Amino acid sequence: DIGLYLKDRKLVIQIIDNGGGIEDEIMKDIFNAYFSTKTQRGKGMGLYITKSFIEFDLEGKLFIENSDPIGYTTATIEIPLD
Repeated sequence: DIGLYLKDRKLVIQIIDNGGGIEDEIMKDIFNAYFSTKTQRGKGMGLYITKSFIEFDLEGKLFIENSDPIGYTTATIEIPLD
């Protein structure tokens, strides 16, 4: 599911995935450059570049969290409108 709404002068985009969640051991590293769980062709730059762009260029925030015990993962992007 993808949601888009306004909250406190921010554009909020939420992407909800029902793929079973992300293990805590992996979650702490997902925004690190060159971190990948893929064994082939994974460069580990996608989330690092995405977070950098959102935070530095758009002055926003990107965070990812699991919804237990259901197994959903929610990525939330907040971009200020000011």
